[in-house]
Amino acid sequence: MASTMDTIDPKEKDMNVQEKHIHEKKHHYEPNSDSDADSQIDILRAAGIGIAEDDPTEPILTLRMWVLGILFCIVICGLNTLYTLRTPSLTITGSVVLLLAYPLGRLWEKIVPDWTVPLGDLSFELNPGPFNTKEHTLIYVMSNLSIYVRLGADVLTEQQMFYGYKAGWGFQILITFSTFLIGFCLAGLFRAIVVVPKELIWPGVLSVTALTTTLHHVSQEQVQSRLVPTPNGCADSFEGSQVSYVGSPLLIPSWAILNVTVSLVFWIWIVAVACYYTNVWNTGYLPFQSSKVFDNTGDIYKVKTIVNAASGYKLDVKKYLAYSPVYMPVTYALNMFGLSFATLSALLVWVILEKRHVMADAFRRVPKLVVESLPRRSRAHSEDDRGDPDVPLWWYLVCCVLALFMAMFAVEWWDVDLRWYGVLLACVVALVFYPPLALVYATANLKINIDIFCRIVAGFVFEGKVLANIWFFDIGYITTIKGLYFAQDMKLAYYCHIPQRKLFLVQFVGMIVGTLSSLGVLNWALNHISGICTSAAVNGFTCPYSSTHFNTSLIWGAVGPRRYFSNQIGYSALLYFFIIGAVLPIPVHLLSRRYPNSLWKKIHIPLFIGGLNYLPPATGMNYGSWAVVGLTFGWLIRKRLHGWWSKYNFVLSSAMDSSVGIAGVVIFLTIYFTGASEHFSWWGTEVYKNTCDWKGCPNLSLPKGGKFGE
Repeated sequence: MASTMDTIDPKEKDMNVQEKHIHEKKHHYEPNSDSDADSQIDILRAAGIGIAEDDPTEPILTLRMWVLGILFCIVICGLNTLYTLRTPSLTITGSVVLLLAYPLGRLWEKIVPDWTVPLGDLSFELNPGPFNTKEHTLIYVMSNLSIYVRLGADVLTEQQMFYGYKAGWGFQILITFSTFLIGFCLAGLFRAIVVVPKELIWPGVLSVTALTTTLHHVSQEQVQSRLVPTPNGCADSFEGSQVSYVGSPLLIPSWAILNVTVSLVFWIWIVAVACYYTNVWNTGYLPFQSSKVFDNTGDIYKVKTIVNAASGYKLDVKKYLAYSPVYMPVTYALNMFGLSFATLSALLVWVILEKRHVMADAFRRVPKLVVESLPRRSRAHSEDDRGDPDVPLWWYLVCCVLALFMAMFAVEWWDVDLRWYGVLLACVVALVFYPPLALVYATANLKINIDIFCRIVAGFVFEGKVLANIWFFDIGYITTIKGLYFAQDMKLAYYCHIPQRKLFLVQFVGMIVGTLSSLGVLNWALNHISGICTSAAVNGFTCPYSSTHFNTSLIWGAVGPRRYFSNQIGYSALLYFFIIGAVLPIPVHLLSRRYPNSLWKKIHIPLFIGGLNYLPPATGMNYGSWAVVGLTFGWLIRKRLHGWWSKYNFVLSSAMDSSVGIAGVVIFLTIYFTGASEHFSWWGTEVYKNTCDWKGCPNLSLPKGGKFGE
């Protein structure tokens, strides 16, 4: 990244490049490394990933940051909420905000007058000077909340459009903001375990540091020299939005991609195919993959036959027995249930075997953190490693109390079947699973689902109550996902030298703004888009994620785990996956200790079992193209062209995310939203509709009676 090399003798320059290349190969970026914590940060800085030295004179909480941050938070939260209702779904990532905020920040720097608004202690400057990295990062953090709000929007959509229960604005605001706060508190309470340790890299933030460094600290000549031609994309399966459907592959270590790829080959291409063509669980009468569930005629299950407003949103047992059991496609049953069961037990065993010392050390520090966070303690006793006042633990505890009150009031006042003790039980589940989930995400940049565990617990405690099931899932699982993103942003603040108290304020304001923006767009969409959440929806607004959640809540909420595992279909065999998940980490752990330099050290059982958590609605094509691109850059290019990889990989990831997001907005607003797409018809827009993947063709024809499984 230094420009001095351009002024020295060419021979000396080549020698320096070679020496640097050798140095980088010795100390390359490897999130799974056990090297010293401080040297990890030095390695990242040397690799050009943008972890620069601190400039304590830079202003942070400026008017410019607040205006641009709130503006982008409103727009991006709204658009991402809208896109989560659409097929194919598209996420506008924070990289888009990083790219668009930069020229706006520089424009503010150039044209806004340098005036001071005199308000005593609250005085501020309209133009605080050059647009800096810390302002830019906080704008990104505030808009990054858009990923969190869309998760809650899916559950609200499920309740209103699939179950027909409209709770109103009051419930929506309280439940959305409370789940925000619970996730926020999880990150804050466990930050000593998942944020502060410098050996936890959090690869997902590296594209942010790389792009901000490129924009703020690289000269125009260097930027032009960096814009070298990149490999061209191939056929539809390597289209940007499809490749990054499960996350940017350029940010995920190659060892993690390999674990997921082997999982795809073994569980989906071998096990699932074998089960399908041998008609295990009557799956041969259904599509190979779908996010829908079916009845015994092969049609999509008519849920309102057994659960509706007349039954109080509870299972009508007589109608259920007269209608049909719930049947699942093979990939749905195997991945969303069997592998999810195995993931739960594998995750807990893996933490005990691999991370018990880390957890024990962190918990031993808890009493000291509690004492230092008491309000009576002076600021000098509660500083972070840069001398800035740290966030007291009691701030997060106050947020916890507020969140619990709002959540319990919401579920009791609006009568969604989840009682106050259900909220507390869901929070206990989140507390237990959050640390191991965060440790995996901090090293592999991949999320693992525990949603099925939440569904099963709610299915036993609130049997037959679908609304209780979906909100137990929301509070027990979605809050942990929100907590992962909050912790990731806390790590980003450490990298960018942003005081944690200032980050706390920005995240809190962003939660309020993001909640209101998301709910405003959601209510507009559900009331104004024709045919929304149905197959007849305009512009693909079929609500794919809410549909998947709906099917799951139908099984565990309405039918319930007791009936589900005791019927004649044979789904009880999936319970053996709990044993499989608990056993697999043990031999891998022993072999990796016995042979520390072998491939056993790279096997990550929680990822091997739980890495396919986007499938369905993601497909093998999504995971296959993701793996090819990820391994090409993370293994082949990194190995053969390490200097190129260290300079361009993370910036390229951010650039790809930005281009996909911006292009998606432009295409949607100009072609789909205007109705122009209705006039586009050619071979490429129609050919896929003639495939069995699109039509959902089953392998077997129905028996003579028109029903199977009898």
